[in-house]
Amino acid sequence: MNSERLLIWWRAFRFHYASASFMPGILGGMIAWTADQQFHPGYFLLVMLGLILNHLALNMTDDYYDFRHLVDVFATEERNPYAGGSGTLSAGLIQPTEMRNVFMAFYVIAIGIGIFLGMMRGAFIILLLAFGFFCAFFYTAPPIRFGYRGLGEITQLLCFGPGIGLGAYYVQTQRLSWEAFWGTLPFG
Repeated sequence: MNSERLLIWWRAFRFHYASASFMPGILGGMIAWTADQQFHPGYFLLVMLGLILNHLALNMTDDYYDFRHLVDVFATEERNPYAGGSGTLSAGLIQPTEMRNVFMAFYVIAIGIGIFLGMMRGAFIILLLAFGFFCAFFYTAPPIRFGYRGLGEITQLLCFGPGIGLGAYYVQTQRLSWEAFWGTLPFG
């Protein structure tokens, strides 16, 4: 893969938005460390890797289904740095099946990390994983399409705030905390 192709994929990943996932994850880990004096660096790194892969998959899932529903094709004048996706599908830079294969691979790896963490740190992680995957995938994917039904903001509030923050905290401490909930809520 040449550097031009890598730049196209970098554009499709929209990595600059991944901070919405890793910031509440970092804060959840920091709350566990400072409030409970519990921190496991290996588990923390796995949480971060899983969050980033899930977020990149979410970005590509949104692009893929927006493209399939012709949102990006007809809304080109509304595209800006905060809306309109990467434009890689509508510009023909990446084929839809290729993008789908990549985001599905990212989801599989992220789910694998989550299952491992659930086995090591508690089954509650599996519930949070299922909730996070459900919200990420069905944000624009049929049949639910949260983002198209006026439910996008509430989904983001729950997932990008306490969903991620409590998950990162729980991996460290194996319990839930109001500090982690309220501390990470503003990220949503």
